[in-house]
Amino acid sequence: MSKGLQPFGGGRVERRAADLYPTHPAGSVAFMRAEGEILRTRFPVLWEPACGPGFMAKVLALHGFEVVASDAFDHGFGAAGVDFLATTEAEAPALVTNPPYDDLAEAFIRHAVMTLRLPYVAMLLKSSYWHCGRGVTLWPSVTPSVIYPLGFRLHWTDGGAPPETHSWMVWDVERPPIDGVTARLMPALPKPASWPDLGFDDYVRRIAA
Repeated sequence: MSKGLQPFGGGRVERRAADLYPTHPAGSVAFMRAEGEILRTRFPVLWEPACGPGFMAKVLALHGFEVVASDAFDHGFGAAGVDFLATTEAEAPALVTNPPYDDLAEAFIRHAVMTLRLPYVAMLLKSSYWHCGRGVTLWPSVTPSVIYPLGFRLHWTDGGAPPETHSWMVWDVERPPIDGVTARLMPALPKPASWPDLGFDDYVRRIAA
């Protein structure tokens, strides 16, 4: 269970148990529109190892992928009791996730990229992750291939805005690491407006209920 306070809207509130802040589908849809075709040609099966109640995994599945969903906690979706950081074998060669923010982002990155040596890893992180603290020292060891900044803010609580903008970080063995922190930064991914092709307005209401 997570402890401490989380900044939101200029104040500070108690963190949710297990740092459960499901990713709004808009963030995952934007990622799929940027990387979906690349993934489909190489990785029909994706691993979501911090699936929570399945918000991200369901988006990936709706885009045609088989998804192996797991989590260290039981949130009523996927395989419960699977500690990603204790895994010794990958459930799929490509990983897509929003790692827990309870100081586990660095550990998730190291385990996926350096220990398991997955050929493809995509993680949703704060856009400023590499600019301070642990990210600065981690960057030379696990420099991503692509950074996709989201051109919109994701909401993590009802009616509240996140304190930071977010970006998708991609490590891909077929694409070289970025040379420098700001070099080859991809254009901001636009917010999917209505998703009429997949009916996401109803989808969001259903999974958030």
